[in-house]
Amino acid sequence: MNDLVKLLANNAELMKLVYGDLLQPGVRNVGKALATVLDSANTLLLPLRLVNEKTDALFKHHMEEFRKSLEGKPPIEIVEIPAEIGIPILERFTYVSDETCSELFHNLLSASAQKNSANKAHPSFIAVIDQMCPDEAKMLKELAYGKPSYIPHVSAEFRFKPTGAFSDMFGKLTGLERRISLQFPENVALYFENLIKLGLLKDNENRHWHGSDQLYHGLEKLYSDILTNIREAGDAEREYRVYWGYYSQTHYGELFLDAAGRKAETPKN
Repeated sequence: MNDLVKLLANNAELMKLVYGDLLQPGVRNVGKALATVLDSANTLLLPLRLVNEKTDALFKHHMEEFRKSLEGKPPIEIVEIPAEIGIPILERFTYVSDETCSELFHNLLSASAQKNSANKAHPSFIAVIDQMCPDEAKMLKELAYGKPSYIPHVSAEFRFKPTGAFSDMFGKLTGLERRISLQFPENVALYFENLIKLGLLKDNENRHWHGSDQLYHGLEKLYSDILTNIREAGDAEREYRVYWGYYSQTHYGELFLDAAGRKAETPKN
């Protein structure tokens, strides 16, 4: 048997391979949290992947972040992570390099290791993160920590008076691509569609979010050049209208953000 594979016969040896110093704060919590995962036969492939220098460095970086998340947590609050959550995430730690997406995996693994949040960590969230690009992860972070916890949007359309038919002029404008740095800001509409498809968001179309008029007026001002050009294109047969709506979390999306979108907090005594 390969020497690296043999390391898994002793969890302490594997922990030493990853952390070096087993007396670092949080390492004992990591060992306790990953006891079931490291005892699983499926993790025998993990050390083989660490033969690659780049993979080894990446994995150790992610594991160090995991250690930091458990540092200072009372040992009594640490629980064993289920294999169906721990094993897939450890595997992703060997190849996921984007910090925004990997943070979601870090948060999910940390949540599943703590008594007060383990019930929020669902295995299906792993597949959700897999289907997300870094820009979408940034958008979700805006929802997780931003105020307010919804994203207003404005849209405009022409209604053709003779037929009553309408034409959407440019989709929904949120201003999000101007507030946060995105790799492909022109894809914001696509990103929202994917987050809706994943069950994390819902689009409350043409509904006024009461008490937030200022947000919508601010959006109209932000896109005044676009709205003015469309408004001036109206004529006797085409009626111009602006609609307000907002993207908000679904119940599933709220659960996802609780488990993966936010860092788990230490319970206060």
